[in-house]
Amino acid sequence: MPTYLYVLLWIALDGDTRKVCGQHAVFNAYHYIIYNIIAKETDITQLQQAVKDVLNEYYATLGDLLIGSDLQQFARELCAKSIITPHGISNPSFDDIMRAFCAGIKLKRTRSKLENYCSTFVDILVNIGGPLKEAAEIINDEWRECLSQ
Repeated sequence: MPTYLYVLLWIALDGDTRKVCGQHAVFNAYHYIIYNIIAKETDITQLQQAVKDVLNEYYATLGDLLIGSDLQQFARELCAKSIITPHGISNPSFDDIMRAFCAGIKLKRTRSKLENYCSTFVDILVNIGGPLKEAAEIINDEWRECLSQ
């Protein structure tokens, strides 16, 4: 165990706990931190990457489908849900919208926030309808699969 973690854990334990449990309590606390905090941080990073991978797989298809007024509607609805800024809706480009969405993925620090963020994206595509609805359903299925692991 790194010395600084050992010292921090030892300080965190009160005197009586140290006398009764000694180094064993520190060892258990260390493993709790490793498996419940650091491991979760890694998990969310892996989930974020998995979500981006799915999006990258369908990037060109979405770009081909989101043209003209559909792109304008998509931008307006993403702005209404605070996924992109109002600056992005006056003359939206598909690349700028997707860049902003992917940046937002990095800001989601829990599985539930990431799931909600992705669901909002999918719901907006479904509301536009047509072939975008079908694309949204496919993306949603793949996102659900990677987020359920």
